Amino acid sequence: MQVMSWMASITSYAQNCNLHTEAVNLFCEMITQGRVQPNPFTFSIAFKACGNLAHPRVGKQVLGHAFKRGFASNNCVANSVISMFVKCDSLEDARRAFELFPEITERENLVLALSHFSSLLSGVASIGSMRKSEQIQSQVLNLIHPSATL
Repeated sequence: MQVMSWMASITSYAQNCNLHTEAVNLFCEMITQGRVQPNPFTFSIAFKACGNLAHPRVGKQVLGHAFKRGFASNNCVANSVISMFVKCDSLEDARRAFELFPEITERENLVLALSHFSSLLSGVASIGSMRKSEQIQSQVLNLIHPSATL
């Protein structure tokens, strides 16, 4: 089975059938067999399934595989990781994930950082934590422009 076939099956479980456990199990089977290497999109689907299951521990294991394969800094993967932690109500892990991904002090990384920030902020707002979202916004603005204040 090629990566696209695995991805189609995992996606089908995760999105069309709401069988998130099966999606994660299939992803783990793909990793364990080792014949087909996941791509960034496969990781994103796995993180979405972990988030929908509210299993941050499993998500952290998937993240370890993403780091091992060099995909953790991929924009699609990074946003999926942040969203997963927020869905799991693991806001501290989401914040750490945001800080872990590419530095945002350089101008060329600003768009990427804002994309990650958007994932983090929308996730926090979706669970109704306005105080936390204000704190995160303040921290991010300080990272982007240290003299910025709200």
